[in-house]
Amino acid sequence: MAGEDWLDSAKVRGLMPNVSYILTVALGIGLTAWVLTRKSHRVAPVLPSHPDMRAGILDGSLMAEGPEDGSCAVMDWSVGKASITLVCFSDGTTSIYWASGGGIIGAGTNGSVEATAARFRALLSQARLTQQLSTVPALPPRDYVAFHLVSPAGRLTSGLLTPGRYLRPPFEAVFLAAQDTITAIRHVYATKSGGSAV
Repeated sequence: MAGEDWLDSAKVRGLMPNVSYILTVALGIGLTAWVLTRKSHRVAPVLPSHPDMRAGILDGSLMAEGPEDGSCAVMDWSVGKASITLVCFSDGTTSIYWASGGGIIGAGTNGSVEATAARFRALLSQARLTQQLSTVPALPPRDYVAFHLVSPAGRLTSGLLTPGRYLRPPFEAVFLAAQDTITAIRHVYATKSGGSAV
């Protein structure tokens, strides 16, 4: 092959269709894997929340559309100038709504969020709430928290509680599980959106 351009050699020309085929197949497999990975790790985008979503959950009207044995654990928390509502349905649907508008909807499809939300629901169910929720309560005042459990059997509430060292069992564990759920949602969303968990 001395003096012959290596691209003109018969052996190299014979390999070119095979290399093109292999590259095309590899590119197709890589693209398919990327699309499937993106779909399986997708977190719902930040969307504006329905203005009556919280009221619909707490007055039980949204529960009427769900399964007969469905329930929803709710935490209303006002910290600083912000108020948030964490909702965790028994079917795994988990969302956060901000009082100022917007939220992260449908985050329960992520494994870490699903696990922490299930723990929050279980602990709140075990807390044996006894106060009946007769109306949709206002959001708690600054630095207060309230837990609600809504199901076809009834609507129960903890009433207003103060987080921190004044929060007594069983609500201390419930509050920590709710915080873990919020942290998991924020971490997963920030990771998927390329930001940082704040």
